[in-house]
Amino acid sequence: MKSKAVVLAIVGVLGVVAVGVAGVLGYQMFFGTAEDRVVGLVPQDAAVYGHIFLDPSMNQKQAIEDILEAFPEAPSFDEARNELVEALDEGLGEVDMNFEDDVEPWLGDQVGGFSLFPEDLASGGEPPPAALLVASDDDDAAQAFIDQGSAESDENLSDESYGGVDYKLNSEEGSAVGVVDGFVVIGSEAGLKAVVDVSEGESNLADDEDFSETTDELTDDRLATFYFDGRKLTEALEAGSGMPGGPEAGLLGGAGGLGLNIEAPVAAALFVDSDKVVLESTSTLNEETKDLASSFGGGLVGAVPADSWGALGLSDLGGIIEGIYDTFAEGFAAGGGTNELDAQFEAQTGLNLREDLLSWMGDAGLFVSGTDPNSISGGLLVESTDPAKSSETLATLEGLLQQQGLSTEPFSAPSAEGFKLEFPGSPQPVVVLGGERVVISFGEQAALDALEGGQALSSTETFQTAATGLGEGFTPAGYFDLDVIQTFAENTGASEEPNYESEIKPWIDPLSYLAFGSRIDGDRLVQRMVIGIE
Repeated sequence: MKSKAVVLAIVGVLGVVAVGVAGVLGYQMFFGTAEDRVVGLVPQDAAVYGHIFLDPSMNQKQAIEDILEAFPEAPSFDEARNELVEALDEGLGEVDMNFEDDVEPWLGDQVGGFSLFPEDLASGGEPPPAALLVASDDDDAAQAFIDQGSAESDENLSDESYGGVDYKLNSEEGSAVGVVDGFVVIGSEAGLKAVVDVSEGESNLADDEDFSETTDELTDDRLATFYFDGRKLTEALEAGSGMPGGPEAGLLGGAGGLGLNIEAPVAAALFVDSDKVVLESTSTLNEETKDLASSFGGGLVGAVPADSWGALGLSDLGGIIEGIYDTFAEGFAAGGGTNELDAQFEAQTGLNLREDLLSWMGDAGLFVSGTDPNSISGGLLVESTDPAKSSETLATLEGLLQQQGLSTEPFSAPSAEGFKLEFPGSPQPVVVLGGERVVISFGEQAALDALEGGQALSSTETFQTAATGLGEGFTPAGYFDLDVIQTFAENTGASEEPNYESEIKPWIDPLSYLAFGSRIDGDRLVQRMVIGIE
């Protein structure tokens, strides 16, 4: 009896394990992420890489279906497929083939491509290693497709072999096509050979530490991936100039003064949720770029007036302007550097650029509102870190405008003083007010709304939805209310265009908002741009 009980217990445990394994496998099958297999055949030194899932995960498929329900004019999956097949058949018919008989039997679930930069980008020599890889579920059928297409083609193709892989070569163009380990490879001959080398054991892009670290920050469940290594572009440009840090590379390197780490690898992903489409990117930050990256986010984007349909936020506006100014001033100042330009600015305006203007500029927000050309307004809202200095600067600015023959009028708010300028033919004046916050606006009401604590954009439902849509930890940097923008466009005359109601409006009606923002994790910058669907 004891042995029987032991057997039953073992059977019971095995049964539980089997159910658990089946559950995990079932979850992976229906809800897990799709696997990128292309990257395993891409050479490790690839500078550019892109990948698309033709058959994404069940989650992505369901999200796509949910989004398409918001577009009444969108074709069903079968309708879209039939239209694509018809277009493909037109081209395949030229070589006596069709999609259903000659492509569908072998076509797999993904497609990707890569390219390397030639050692000398400016040489114009042989095509660099580059190829498109299309997944194959039946390599024999894929090879038959290549053979038949080659036989029917008017091009002069030769039969070649490399590493045990047979391929067709167009020697005039340097292009080749063959089947390698479950993929139809189409590209330059050097690109196909590079894929064969990887299939035989050479390191692939997935083995590259920079690639792994960069793409690991991306959302796993996605429709498409893109990767670019800027260092390889710099190396190719330097080779073309004949010396390290040559003139072409110098143009790119100068962007470092703007805080742009252009040599750091960048990766991007496209994915969808049931109510939004998301483009996500990630890159590495150094100390300079980390400071700038933190500036392009937050700011006063949510503090601008609630009726704004567009807003951009910046942190430390003075620091951003100073960094950009210093970078370009060094190049344009004829031998005198920034000090000479600073002196010229002060001589002409009476203002010290850094002390009187940039020093007090803190967080800022740009905004725009209005539903037609006559009611449009907006401006720049800046947090002043020194209200006394910023007010003094505005007074000096008013004097400079008057010296130029412009007429100003006093204008004030309960917490700010300034002036306004009327322009002939303009529906609204330009208003400049300063206090704890400085605003330069087109329209009196815009200035008052920005300064006097009316409803802020952050309190509106659409902005809150957009901020949430960016994801946890992301700080909004920009926002656009697409419903109001559509109204503005229609009031401006878009609705009078032929076929607007039938062909254009159904595709833009479901669009709710566009937002972008970022988060910083250590030395990683992750950015997102989101389009809301309702």
